[in-house]
Parts: sequence; structure tokens; C-alpha cells
Amino acid sequence: MENFLTKRYYLNSNNMMDDIVDSLGDCLVQAAYLVLKSKYGLRRDDYKAFLNETTVKLIVDSNNDLISFETVENMFDREVFSINSNSQTNQNTVETVSSVLKTGDIPAIATIIERFPFSAFYDINYKLNIRRTGHVFIIVGEDEENFFYVDNPSVISYKQYVAYEKNRGIGIISKKFFYEATKDYCDVLTFKFNKNVIDYYTKHPQEALINSKDNYFKNEVYYGNFIEYFGRNALIKLIELFETEKLRFDALAPSEDRDMITYFNWKLWNIKGRRNLQRYYLEQNNNNNALKLIKSLKESIKHWDLLYKILYKDYLQGAVIMGKKYIPVIENVIAVEDELHEALVKYLSLES
Repeated sequence: MENFLTKRYYLNSNNMMDDIVDSLGDCLVQAAYLVLKSKYGLRRDDYKAFLNETTVKLIVDSNNDLISFETVENMFDREVFSINSNSQTNQNTVETVSSVLKTGDIPAIATIIERFPFSAFYDINYKLNIRRTGHVFIIVGEDEENFFYVDNPSVISYKQYVAYEKNRGIGIISKKFFYEATKDYCDVLTFKFNKNVIDYYTKHPQEALINSKDNYFKNEVYYGNFIEYFGRNALIKLIELFETEKLRFDALAPSEDRDMITYFNWKLWNIKGRRNLQRYYLEQNNNNNALKLIKSLKESIKHWDLLYKILYKDYLQGAVIMGKKYIPVIENVIAVEDELHEALVKYLSLES
């Protein structure tokens, strides 16, 4: 257990965000990666199993209401890892976590995060005994009175954060408080990794690039009352939604756990992360064939980041509607995404 307390998680040796972890986007995938890294030790190329395609996906219902805006998630399709859930441990959560730690494993905690003051999701007014926000964090150690936890620095409220003195990337929370916060709802998760799958994708990292190319012009998919749009068509549909001027910054997001601006910030971060990890992989490969693709990925990240910054700046200045004003910015995103697709096609033809 002491060994886990000496590890680096979200921060690298320079106390900056680890490039790979930050690119993974989903907190559950981040938790799995950190457990793999800390418990088993990463081989140099294992991160390649976490490469994800860049394809954007947008879903609307029959009323043309936004249901989801995200990236296509390859990680859960690949089954790089499976999850064992000790469901609704609730009043037994402290004992369950201690038991998992004693086996030499690292548990992930899925609970009512709104009850934890260290979290950016903390909400003193949230009184329901129902898990609202789909966030998880990991626990990497304990002593008689406390647990030692790790969460993404971007969702930590540092005014309420008590750091472990020997490793500031690890926080301390008392078991007494942890019991009170989790007694009404908590799932304690552990991860099992499929070494054969990891080995396969470390040897075939190009699949994420191939999927990115193939799905950019993928046709929409109809199922029940929903329509899924992919790649370029998803961005065109996003423009259509902004044209209606029905999306509000302060409206409840499709995830039903945050407002719309927080939702878009989250999803745009995911989108940038997918591209950033592909960029990292290509740069590590040191392949001259990839120079144009790397440049295109950087341009894509820059324009997605610009959309994020413009939306968030306007929100902070009191804007209410996510509307027509932002269409030129999305059109510029489409232009660089088109260039990215062309660069992907060229790169893959050179590598074949």
C-alpha cells in the first residue's frame, strides 16, 4: 500500500498534468489507466491500447432535442478492461474499501460526489440519496483514521483539499467523513485487465486512425426515436441546433447532472483529448510520413479549444443562448476537420 502512495498519478515529475492521462477524457478510463500504471507497471507502449478514434457523435430525438454530444468511445468496445462492482456497499463502504486495499488492489469510488467538499461537483443543496454525477475517483491507501485518494486536478476544489505531505498529488479524507458521505449510496469498483487485448492494440495502434478516417463521413443511424450523426454530419447537425437558438447555457444538460455550459466544456475537453493522444503517438513514432497529420491534429485541437474558450467567456459575461453567434466558429472547426481527414487519408496510404 505504501508503494501506491509514492506513485505519480495525474501529475508528472514536473507537477504538470500527465499528457496521456489528461487525453483519456472519461474519468472511468482515466481511473483504469492509473490502476494499470500503478498496480501492474506500464510497459512503454501500453498507452497505445487507450488510443481512441477522433470521431464526434451527436444524437437527437424525434423532437430534435439534443440527447448526446460526444466522441465515439472505442475503449468500452475493445474490452481492454472489465469492471467488478461491489454494488451499493453504502454503510459498509469503509470496510469494503479497506478490504480491497488489503488485497493489493486500488478501488474506484462511484458515489454521490456532491457530498465531498474537495470536489468541484460539491453541492451543499443536493439532498437526494441518488447518484447524480457519473464521476469516479480512486483510493490508493489508508491509515487508521484516513483514506488517501486521487482525483483529476481539474475537478478538485483546492480550498477544500488536504494533501498528503509526502505526495501532493494525493488527498486525505477522514474515514469518519467518508462513511457519512457514502452511507446512502456507493459502488466500489475494481478493474480487471485483458492482457491479450492490450497486447493486440499496442501492436495495432493504427486502428484508431483508420476508424477516425472511416467514420468521418459515416451516414446517420436511426434507432427508435433517436438519430445518431457522426463526424462531419455531427458538426453540421450541431450548427442546425445552434441556429434554432433553443440551447441555453444554464439549461440542464442531456446527462442530467450539470448545466449545458459545463457539459459542453466536458465534451470539448474529451474531443481535444482524443486528438492530443493521437498526436502524442505519432510524435513518439518519429515518422516523417506523419508530419502533415500531426500539424492537422494540432490545428484541430486549436480550433476546438477556441470554441470552448468563446463559449465559456460569453457564459461568464452573462450570455444566455448558445445560438447563431457561434456558427462561424463551428464552420471553422469543420474546415480544419476536413483537412484532418485529408491528412489521415494521405498518411494511411503512405503507411499501407
